[in-house]
Amino acid sequence: MKAALRKIPACQRCHLRKKKCDSNLPACSNCASVNSECLNFDKILGRPIPRHVLITPLERSESGSKNYATEIALDLAADRPSLDELDEEKRSYGSPASDQLGQSSENGRKRHKTDLRQSNSTNYETFDDVNTFSMSVNTMFSGPDNTANVIDRNLENEMNEYDSSTTRGVREEFIANEVKAVVKLENDVLSAYHKNIVRDQATDISAYEKPLMMRICKRYFTWMNSSYPVMHEILTYDLLERCWGGEASTLDWFQMKMLIAIALGSINRPYISHSEIGQVSKMFWKSAMTLFGRANTGLASLENLQNVLLLLQYTLLVPETGSLWQLSGTAMRFATGMSLYLEPTPSQKFDPLTLDLRRRMFWTCYCIDRTLSTVMGRPATVPDSWITAKLPSIYEDKLITTKSITPGPACNLKVAMVVHVGICRLQSEIHSRLYGPVVSPDEIDVEAQTTWTWQMYDQLRFWRNSLVLPTPLIMKEWTDFQFHLLVVLLLRPLPNRPNPSDEELHVAFHSAGEAMKLVKTMHRDLLAEFSWLTVQNLFMCGLTFINSLREFSNRTPPKSLCVSFVDIVLQVQACTSMLETLSALKVGGDDKMRNVFEVASSNTLHDVVKNFSSLRNAGLCHWELLARSNNLLLQRPVEIDKISVPIQNQSLLEPFGGDDPRYYDYDENHFYLHDTDAQVSGQDASPHLLVPDGEESYFKVSISQRNSSDTEVTNTIFGMDGLAAISTVASEAEPLVSALADYAAVLDQTTELERYFLYPI
Repeated sequence: MKAALRKIPACQRCHLRKKKCDSNLPACSNCASVNSECLNFDKILGRPIPRHVLITPLERSESGSKNYATEIALDLAADRPSLDELDEEKRSYGSPASDQLGQSSENGRKRHKTDLRQSNSTNYETFDDVNTFSMSVNTMFSGPDNTANVIDRNLENEMNEYDSSTTRGVREEFIANEVKAVVKLENDVLSAYHKNIVRDQATDISAYEKPLMMRICKRYFTWMNSSYPVMHEILTYDLLERCWGGEASTLDWFQMKMLIAIALGSINRPYISHSEIGQVSKMFWKSAMTLFGRANTGLASLENLQNVLLLLQYTLLVPETGSLWQLSGTAMRFATGMSLYLEPTPSQKFDPLTLDLRRRMFWTCYCIDRTLSTVMGRPATVPDSWITAKLPSIYEDKLITTKSITPGPACNLKVAMVVHVGICRLQSEIHSRLYGPVVSPDEIDVEAQTTWTWQMYDQLRFWRNSLVLPTPLIMKEWTDFQFHLLVVLLLRPLPNRPNPSDEELHVAFHSAGEAMKLVKTMHRDLLAEFSWLTVQNLFMCGLTFINSLREFSNRTPPKSLCVSFVDIVLQVQACTSMLETLSALKVGGDDKMRNVFEVASSNTLHDVVKNFSSLRNAGLCHWELLARSNNLLLQRPVEIDKISVPIQNQSLLEPFGGDDPRYYDYDENHFYLHDTDAQVSGQDASPHLLVPDGEESYFKVSISQRNSSDTEVTNTIFGMDGLAAISTVASEAEPLVSALADYAAVLDQTTELERYFLYPI
């Protein structure tokens, strides 16, 4: 009956001899009697294949296939408390057929991806008539699945990964509602814009309905202001009332139009330059820039710092509209001039509202400064050792008044901002220690540097696990990407560490690969932050990935790999496709980075495939599991590179909220109530409903009062035009390798690739 169901055609030998062929596996009776290989012609491959590859998964499992048992064993991998125990499990189960992706999002659900690697049966043969076909048929049809099942299973997993019908947690549903609200917001804005542009009132705020302007403000606070806080929510609503009522000053008009431009520009990233909503955003930006000269007095005040930071936020979205490095330097000069990096002395009496604004704007300057310094390979401004400013309050803006800060539940947007500050502080420590002036190798304490490196890796893992309340901007994908990016920064070849150890290259290799895949996922889901920064970080991860491959291939003996060649090609393809996509958006010199990576990756893959049979290693990789999981129960090895490095058991970052001890006392309902735009029936809610009764007057701080408080610190006047000579701007940053250079010559020099990525040698 089984043979009849299979309907296996006659083998080639029986067909040519016109003999009756049975359906025995792995060979028919006629071929078995003469010890001849039984072959069937495969229409897909276009050539004969051995009949034994047609053995069904059931027969393989009944015959005791090792791969079948391994799949069951791998399901328990995430429950093992230590990677040391994984070694023992690996020896007992053999080569794995799938990997555990580890923990998923905040509600504890788990998703599994099936790895298509079949290492036991993988070999590379050269067929006589097809020289380019390097993978043997045995590899493609190895059990427990045949080719069709493998493809179906892979497609099903990929569809489930992006399927909106998949069971979600409470907060994920909130994010899904946010996305729907943003789409509706875009349509409503464009509809109103089409009406107003006919009346020549496209940038007249009073020409738009107030509920629509409220939703635009909400978009700004739930997206950009959550990661880079500049404005106060309740003060912004008062500002909108003045603008809509025609009682606003020049400063009010400038800030409101910049806020609208940023909010609209964040809707259709990264296609802001090509979308209609992006053009509307640019019109508001141009209208605001006509007011900038009158709105900016040049004095060191919070209002002027807010103006510069608003320009900086928009330039992060659209790099060609300004000078990132120059604007960041101007903001840090304002912040330094007002001593925002220091906690006020007892003689400096600031009300709670002003003090919180000072703190949030300084840490915004800090995050942008550290990000640009790392990407552009330049020194930071204010050293961390000089900073004593506390983190801003994590309570709602409605609870922060000129009289006091009323305790309440933690705001998820404020908590996310503190998470952002934490990763920037770790990034600053890595950048200052490893990317500073080159130190002589004789002066480097190898053991101390190794200990610091892996304990910093522990700190990064603690930070990765710290996200509790996601926002539309800072989500799990964002934290995973930042984690892998900093691991690459920590372990890649550097001037102060030109020859990383095998373990360091291995970990950097896995994190670079995960980062490349995450960029593709985030771009597809419109979760990527800023195109220009994404290209820089993606290019760095791509170079680190192919450099590690080359190092493994050139080692004597070659370093074993725990990743299949197919996975390597897919990861390189993800990086190449994203560089191709983003370079088409005209966001800088991305086409040069794309060309260099294409040639470098092509040459590296050609070198690796020649030695892949000796590179292939069938085993469960500790570091790959750590890279894919944020479970702190999975621990790294203690002994690394023959040096004992104790595992740190707590984070060294200060608790969230600084002096706010009630961070852990948050209200679940608050997660929904904060963003009215994510609710079906709450889009037109009045902004003053957020303000406690009788406290409206506490927020009304006059501009003159706030200016006088700030100018008590310093009256230094900053010239905007005098900062042009600081450096070339980020949007015009050009690689040090000429566009006409011979890329093939560059590929053989690791230092040239480092130089191309704008890092000092």
